[in-house]
Amino acid sequence: MRKLSLLIVSSMVTGITWGANSLMIPLYLKGLGLSPFEIGTLLALAILVSATVSLVLSAYADAYGKIRVLTIQSLLSIVGIILLIVGIPFGYITLGGFGGGTIKMAMISDLSDDMERDLSRVNSGSILFSVLGSAIVGFLDPPYVFSVELIIYIISIALVIAVGETSSPQRKFTFGLKSGKTIFKFSTDSLIGLGAGMVIPLMSLWFYLKFGIGREELAPIYVISELTLAFSSMISPILSKRFGTVNTIFATEIASILLLVYLPFTSSFLDASLVYVVRNALMNMTSPIREAFILSLIPREERSRGNGFVNLFHAIPRALGPEIGGMFFGLGNLTLPFLITASLYSISGIAFFFMFRKVNDSKPLS
Repeated sequence: MRKLSLLIVSSMVTGITWGANSLMIPLYLKGLGLSPFEIGTLLALAILVSATVSLVLSAYADAYGKIRVLTIQSLLSIVGIILLIVGIPFGYITLGGFGGGTIKMAMISDLSDDMERDLSRVNSGSILFSVLGSAIVGFLDPPYVFSVELIIYIISIALVIAVGETSSPQRKFTFGLKSGKTIFKFSTDSLIGLGAGMVIPLMSLWFYLKFGIGREELAPIYVISELTLAFSSMISPILSKRFGTVNTIFATEIASILLLVYLPFTSSFLDASLVYVVRNALMNMTSPIREAFILSLIPREERSRGNGFVNLFHAIPRALGPEIGGMFFGLGNLTLPFLITASLYSISGIAFFFMFRKVNDSKPLS
């Protein structure tokens, strides 16, 4: 139980970096002189490089140990932060840490007797910490925010090292998977990845271009959004046990898509903020039960690289998204990316429902 708690805390605290960077990075890069298209291109490159390297590192983690890989990933993130502090935009490419969260989820699943419950705790805790990350962006200049992130990465990896390995390494480096057919069904996530990449990393830039709102005014909205998501994530396992995992994921995604279609047509910052907050909660509240659902279908010895493949399906198309979204934003079209994203989300959601609707998901996943 102590090891599980340390892993959960290690995963939670990195939420600060997520909350800070989702709000700060696009505007920080703009301040360094990058155009919307260049910002989108850099975000795309970061996602592509991270997804590719993280798959290799996930396979290495299954073969030779997760702690070694997580240490490497933390060091890469620290290097990225230092480069950004001195004004080198390409530091963002290594800031994501190359999939460290994926390996931590696999470690938590090794120790957990109720994955939906524990991953929900991780997700909600990460979101609450992300609130702090969004908040500090509102009153600290970027170099100081990056300094806080350095401390967070050091704390996070120290906690993981204290836990140690949670399963025996296979001592064989391979990308082969017995669960390959099951994992391939999640390739529909590629549509979500492409759509999300077009708008989600650029939301703070969209608010700026549409309403002239900067990071100081946006910080409270991001804080409210993350607090709402933290609460909704805690109730998602309850909904899952009542209605089933697949039904819960499908219903909340469809509701969020309707709001996504409406968002670019809002006429005021207040209206757009309200829609953004509710849509974000509906789309992402089922992340922990979805993660638990995926891990429950993958053998324990394959979970790092299996989850790595699922993330790759999502990440490679997502890498193309920011460049497309940045191009449209640069041309002054602030609506079409949202409509394309909503269409892609709809196709993916319907495909997911029909592929997994017969899975017996009424019992807790463990």
